[in-house]
Amino acid sequence: MGLINQIAKGDMGALEDLYNEHKTYVFHIALTILRDTYLAEDAAQETFIRIQNNAGKYRFGISEKAWITAIARNIAIDMLRKRKYEVVREEQELEEQPVFPEDKLEFLSIIQVLDETDREIVCMRIITGLKHREIAQILKLNTNTVKKRYERALGKLANGMKEVG
Repeated sequence: MGLINQIAKGDMGALEDLYNEHKTYVFHIALTILRDTYLAEDAAQETFIRIQNNAGKYRFGISEKAWITAIARNIAIDMLRKRKYEVVREEQELEEQPVFPEDKLEFLSIIQVLDETDREIVCMRIITGLKHREIAQILKLNTNTVKKRYERALGKLANGMKEVG
């Protein structure tokens, strides 16, 4: 039985286990969208509250990780809309409170050349390891569309890395 099903039955230990297992992952999803450490922390907390409150609505056939990703992504996008957040934190502030190992900071800096959807696809695939099919479910896109956008985004990133290095 999965952790989400246990949470639906009121098992708070399962919620704690799920939190410990996915907290960094959820935070990275939110940070990719919001580009603000504090808002990402709020979004991550809200994600686990929503998971607890909606665990009974979890549908079999979708992976727990994909379901968690969809919730985290939707919360972050809602926060972005509500606050009309457009300011990107300066790199110096991120370096003062490092969230990622340095190679991931460089990666996040480089992927800013991509549009929001392509950036999400690349992050979900590379950082979180989701399959194209799972990404397609989360973003409500066709699987082939996700594959093509992923390949094009990698091409853009490769060109961007050549210019930098």
